[in-house]
Amino acid sequence: MIMKNTKEKTTIEKIREILLREWDPIGIGTNIKIRDEYDGYIGGILNLLVKKESTVFDFISYLRKVEFDLTGNVVDEHNLNKAASILFDLKEDNDCTN
Repeated sequence: MIMKNTKEKTTIEKIREILLREWDPIGIGTNIKIRDEYDGYIGGILNLLVKKESTVFDFISYLRKVEFDLTGNVVDEHNLNKAASILFDLKEDNDCTN
């Protein structure tokens, strides 16, 4: 993933923190050795952020699919929904659709 500017780097860092702190289906927590474990999913989230018509349900669906692929089931629906909501709020906060 090529980082183009400071705003994009900041958004990527925010996404990484949300995935680690709010979602974290495999329990990485604060283990700095594997902080990049979810980085492969940031591109999909960035795509949702820039897509004008994406809704919070698109974020929920994306995280649910990823979580199922990682664990074979949805570990914590509450954490998944909370993370999706926070990610969706990034879309509105950053006006990523420009």
